[in-house]
Amino acid sequence: MKKALVLLILSISLAICLTACDWQLAFGWIIDCDEPIDHTHKFGKWSVTERPTSTKEGLQERICSCGERESKTIAKLPAGYSVGLNYMLNEDGQSYSVSGIGDCKDRILVISPVYNELPVTAIDNSAFYGRKNLSSVVIPDSVTSIGDYAFNRCTGLTDIVIPDSVTSIGDRAFWDCTSLTSIVIPDSVTSIGGFAFIGCTGLTDVYITDIDAWCNISFRSSDSNPMHYGANLYLDGNLVTELIIPEGVTSIGDYAFEGCTSLTSIMIPDSVTSIGDYAFYGCTGLTSIVIPDSVTSIGHVAFIGCTGLTSITVDEDNTSYQSIDGNLYSKNGRTLIQYAIGKKNTSFTIPDRVKSIGEWAFRDCTGLTSIVIPDSVTSIGYGTFYSCTGLTSIVIPDSVTSIGSSAFSHCTGLTSIVIPDSVTSIGGWYAFSGCTGLTSIVIPDSVANIGFGAFYNCTGLTSIVIHDSVRSIGNRAFEGCINLKDVYYAGIKQKWEKIRIDDDNECLTNATIHYNYVPAK
Repeated sequence: MKKALVLLILSISLAICLTACDWQLAFGWIIDCDEPIDHTHKFGKWSVTERPTSTKEGLQERICSCGERESKTIAKLPAGYSVGLNYMLNEDGQSYSVSGIGDCKDRILVISPVYNELPVTAIDNSAFYGRKNLSSVVIPDSVTSIGDYAFNRCTGLTDIVIPDSVTSIGDRAFWDCTSLTSIVIPDSVTSIGGFAFIGCTGLTDVYITDIDAWCNISFRSSDSNPMHYGANLYLDGNLVTELIIPEGVTSIGDYAFEGCTSLTSIMIPDSVTSIGDYAFYGCTGLTSIVIPDSVTSIGHVAFIGCTGLTSITVDEDNTSYQSIDGNLYSKNGRTLIQYAIGKKNTSFTIPDRVKSIGEWAFRDCTGLTSIVIPDSVTSIGYGTFYSCTGLTSIVIPDSVTSIGSSAFSHCTGLTSIVIPDSVTSIGGWYAFSGCTGLTSIVIPDSVANIGFGAFYNCTGLTSIVIHDSVRSIGNRAFEGCINLKDVYYAGIKQKWEKIRIDDDNECLTNATIHYNYVPAK
């Protein structure tokens, strides 16, 4: 019995080990075992084994998992173009992209418009990344896009021709091309990626042929504009100094003229309704600008760095401007008004239509010595006159009901200020802090609260009048007022003692308090 079982097991093992053909022969099922077994080849991608030249065809092959190989020729390149570059078939199967430097040794790169009898339509991402030996590149007019990082850190690149077929330039495409001194941006370009020209510190000349097209380019970031580091702009080969935006243009896009140092004046037509973020950032040669009444918005820090701007005209009929603040002119950055008056002019009259002066509206206007605030203004916002060191005096009209935090902080030249009875609160934080030129101040009887650090470090302050309407004095309101000697209080001692005076106000409490003071009318 055991012997029979062993024989059975050996028979089964032998059967498993037989090839399909041997098994069939053993049972007489087939006569001819030379017939091949069916197999469907699954080839991989084509790879170039021999690159084409202008005189010789190239060769490419692909391999199946079974080891089977298939090959075909690559058409000759047109004469006069760089040989040895890598090309990649695009997903559409109908075009190629330049994907890398390959075996090419050319310093002057001339990219072919066709490869393997199909058009070359793109320069792929990182195609020439870090190729420091490249000095010049000619892109054919078959190309429509330049990919991300395409020429990133090509530090030897001094010249590149971008054809008018290109519509997009990718992120960081020319990052750190430090030897690039000039560039032509064709009218076909509609978008330039983030930081496309970051580090291109040598770019001094930018050439365009259509202002309308230029104004409508979508620049993704500050360094997207090739003029970012300061460059001359040429229109049809002529240096742009007095720029006229053509009628029909409705907007001046973000970063549009950033760094354009050749620009001295600009005329904006009535068709324009918006000026984008950073639109004229760093235009140091710009001296004057007229904003038409069609414009309803001016973007974030649109005129920051326009240090030569001495004249700005805002159409008096433009009722869309009902506030002067960070949101309208600069969104909490340096403002158009700052550079209109900050370094050159000494006075500014706010139009009667303005109802509020908001955040940082006149921040760092160091050249401003006087300002007229109309009765239409009801509030002065956060940091409005922050560090206006040339401002010596100011009259706040009776229409104003509140003075915001840091509104006059660090106005070191301010020697006097009149706060009207309409004001009910003085700042949340540091409204007059650092106003070292202030020697005296009258708090009107409408004020109930003096805010945190309101007069912090007003070292020149020697006396102050406080009405008996005051109920609280915030932390550090008079800290650092080391020369404060006299406090003239309009109420009796018992009422003074009921005022909530928070911490760090020893300069106030140590001064001589004069009770029952009757302010002059």
